[in-house]
Amino acid sequence: MPDENEINELSNSDWKFVLGDVRGRRVIKELLDISNVFESNEYTDIIAVAKCEGRRSIGIHISNKVLNIAKNRFTQMFEEAQAVNNEIEKEENV
Repeated sequence: MPDENEINELSNSDWKFVLGDVRGRRVIKELLDISNVFESNEYTDIIAVAKCEGRRSIGIHISNKVLNIAKNRFTQMFEEAQAVNNEIEKEENV
């Protein structure tokens, strides 16, 4: 049975694999977007706040994984997303 260190190494290898491909980075970026990790919570209802904070907690975990394992992929992920958005806007304005 693998020990904790081996499990962490395997997990890190998996994250590097996912982040090594543009499709994987798009999926991770989508998860960060839906987790609202970069947004503030403006709800007053305690249940809504709890749901938002739960999603945000997962987004923070994902962000930390990316930053700790492949920091350069974090900015690359956002640059690629911006390039796609720019292309979409360009096509809409034609």
